[in-house]
Amino acid sequence: MAWATFEAERDAFAVLVRGLTSEEWDLPSLWPAWTIRDVVEHVAFHTHRSGMRETFGPTEKQTALLVERERADTTEGLIEWFTSPAPATTAESEVNLCELVIHQQDVRRVLGSTRDYPEPTLELCLDYCHSVLGNIVVVGRM
Repeated sequence: MAWATFEAERDAFAVLVRGLTSEEWDLPSLWPAWTIRDVVEHVAFHTHRSGMRETFGPTEKQTALLVERERADTTEGLIEWFTSPAPATTAESEVNLCELVIHQQDVRRVLGSTRDYPEPTLELCLDYCHSVLGNIVVVGRM
């Protein structure tokens, strides 16, 4: 996967995030029991974690530690964290590209904000999510 593909998806998601109103941050997303804020925080975690220590273990615990470290407990802090440069190891991961594409839709569909995705990006995500590893890591089931 090319770094440029990751950057294009993160940039498109960042434009959406920067335009959210205070009310929209608290809307329920398509992901059960998560608000739009929760989705953005989740994707920020996925796209900014680095090293084995931040990769394994309970996602909720690691996310909370990163939110505290990045001062992302405010909307402005979350936007800054989400839009900050990602470590090369996470930007080169197909998992993180899938996280950006899938969760962007969790937000876009609630807001009625459509977007045409490049066909190669969708093909890569669909192929990965249908692989054994993608089923385990991204989709979360086998």
